[in-house]
Amino acid sequence: MKRLPGNLDPCLHVYWFRRLTSHPSPWVGDFAARFRDVVAADLKLSGPYPDIIWFKPEDWVVASQEWQLARSQHPSADWSIIGNPFITPCECFRFEQEMGSPEIFCGYAHRDGPPLIGIAIEPPCCSILDSIAHECIHVRQDQREAGWRMEHRIESEHEAEAYVGDTHHRFSPWFADFQAGMEGKRPNHGPQGTAETGPRT
Repeated sequence: MKRLPGNLDPCLHVYWFRRLTSHPSPWVGDFAARFRDVVAADLKLSGPYPDIIWFKPEDWVVASQEWQLARSQHPSADWSIIGNPFITPCECFRFEQEMGSPEIFCGYAHRDGPPLIGIAIEPPCCSILDSIAHECIHVRQDQREAGWRMEHRIESEHEAEAYVGDTHHRFSPWFADFQAGMEGKRPNHGPQGTAETGPRT
């Protein structure tokens, strides 16, 4: 997700976000889940396919206070900066600020734990379908060889970016219909199921 004023904690140098129970738009949530199935089947991911966790920026003061309270109530949970932010008993979580990086957080897949992919709902520069394809590649990398992605970050990102570019060509009707739906037009494919989705296990 792109850096937004308000969610950068100037003291801890982290960006704060909030997990959502669903996407604000049921249509987007349904479309995204079906596209996830298409990508996961294409990548031959082991079942069950990764669930989508939606997130958005949160004011750093509000988020840090909620996080500190939850931490005091659940001291045995993994609250480390490298822990899985999608399974902690708190909606708010943080990503570390990396100096020299563009600070764009469109998606996230933790290296271990349950199969989950985090997808940002905003800003517009974060393409939801691109992010789903990108994070599903990371899930496949982790399934293929545990630890490889973290040890070969540049290679893993190049592989993900190449696959995202490929999906624009091979699944172009899905991208066209998603854009049409976002513009208020009736899509022809996507949730109507004209593409191969593969089994949801």
